[in-house]
Amino acid sequence: GCQLVIHIYKFPIFFALDFSYLEYGPEIAVMLLGVILGTRFGVYLLKKVSVDGFQNLLKGAILLTALRLSGSLLGFF
Repeated sequence: GCQLVIHIYKFPIFFALDFSYLEYGPEIAVMLLGVILGTRFGVYLLKKVSVDGFQNLLKGAILLTALRLSGSLLGFF
């Protein structure tokens, strides 16, 4: 919904800035394929994981991200 609206507004801006879609066509195609496959795989996984399991995975991912950022800030990574 909301992301679609934002992306619709981005295209005219990129065209006005003379962004070369053809020059970056292969990269855009790979990213598009990744988005489609990632979304399908994510939906598949969400059907297999309970709400509690998903919340635990999300908390773990956020914790690991916070630790990595903290370590980077302190010079460990």
